[in-house]
Amino acid sequence: MTRRTIYIFALCAILSAAPIRVAAQSIMPDAIEQSDAPTVDIRHGAIVLKTHGIQTYNFHIYSITGQLIKRVTLSNGATATVELPQGCYIIKCEKWSKKIALS
Repeated sequence: MTRRTIYIFALCAILSAAPIRVAAQSIMPDAIEQSDAPTVDIRHGAIVLKTHGIQTYNFHIYSITGQLIKRVTLSNGATATVELPQGCYIIKCEKWSKKIALS
């Protein structure tokens, strides 16, 4: 085997051994996020969108390929649960954008 083939096998072994976590990652810097900003929580097979305060927020949920999956409008401390199939999604609102993975 060539050195390149060995390198590829080693890289695949390392990546397959890495733990996979369900995570929400903010695309915006943490300094922009405020205490009254809306939040997103991950539940098994769903995401929970929640607003704080009296402002109205429009949420857009996109697939990893960029296709718009769902629009949700919330205000006055409302909460919405959106069930989604397993996969990666991007959630955008006026205050932030987040990447999430559902497993």
